[in-house]
Amino acid sequence: MAACNEFYEEISRDSIKDFKFISQGAFGTIFRARHQDWGIDVALKILSRSTSFTQKELLSEARAMDKARFLYVVRLYGIFVDKLHLESPRVGLVMEYMENGSLSDLMKQVDFIPWALRFRILYHVALGMNFLHSLSPPLLHLDLKLGNILLDAVLDAKVADFGLSKFKRGTFRSGSQASVEEEEYGGTLEYLPPEAFANPYKPTPGTDVYSYAIVMWSLLSGEELYSNIPAGALRSLLKIHIPKGERPSTENLEKIDVLKVQDVVRLMKRCWHSDKVQRPSFRGNESLANWSLSGPAGQLNFLLYKK
Repeated sequence: MAACNEFYEEISRDSIKDFKFISQGAFGTIFRARHQDWGIDVALKILSRSTSFTQKELLSEARAMDKARFLYVVRLYGIFVDKLHLESPRVGLVMEYMENGSLSDLMKQVDFIPWALRFRILYHVALGMNFLHSLSPPLLHLDLKLGNILLDAVLDAKVADFGLSKFKRGTFRSGSQASVEEEEYGGTLEYLPPEAFANPYKPTPGTDVYSYAIVMWSLLSGEELYSNIPAGALRSLLKIHIPKGERPSTENLEKIDVLKVQDVVRLMKRCWHSDKVQRPSFRGNESLANWSLSGPAGQLNFLLYKK
């Protein structure tokens, strides 16, 4: 197991066995597999052949990602290389395997997520994002969403796929073509901030904060945002309405009579502010991470563990 503390620039196909398909995503194909030498299950993400990125480019990005070793960030072990086809080797990432899948999966599988668990997940995500933004230079996620928040065996949440949004360029999201905004910086359309629809657009830490607000809305409401709107229509609607200041409805959220939920709703509205400068940060004395520690997560976390 000590070997897992290192970063491997090449993990060969020979060391990986027992491939089990998990999903097909914009990045490529995701498998659960077994590393024979380490004796643990890993998540294997094989880059889609439709992308134009090389092993060298992926390695460069992975080295930056390797700096993000933190309790609430999914661990990257190294680069997977399958040289079965020597002319065009398949490459990908070998990462920590998270037993309970994504937050998106959890919301589809259970009828009700306890409020204490919802707050704890938001707390863990804030801590993970705070760490990424505290690096020098800050590591922007640029695709923070329900599907990139993963849950381990005890439902602790970790941020995943940070820094990989650029590898979605030239690929299609499941069921829909990528928009111009997604092509340029990656990300997922419904999580993009209003400034992403302007030209020119350069992502900032506020980009991730806006995405966090959409995660908050989904977790509080128990719904996937815009899940009932066809992808083609959604793209057009968001490009018109989000820059005008329109946001998901909070009418039902404001009726929830649960301890501190309204504090979260107010914070969520600050996080999706039209002016990126007015959004709170994941860093500093007034950061989202500090709010989470002293706010609902800190007060309700004990409910998960009381006997």
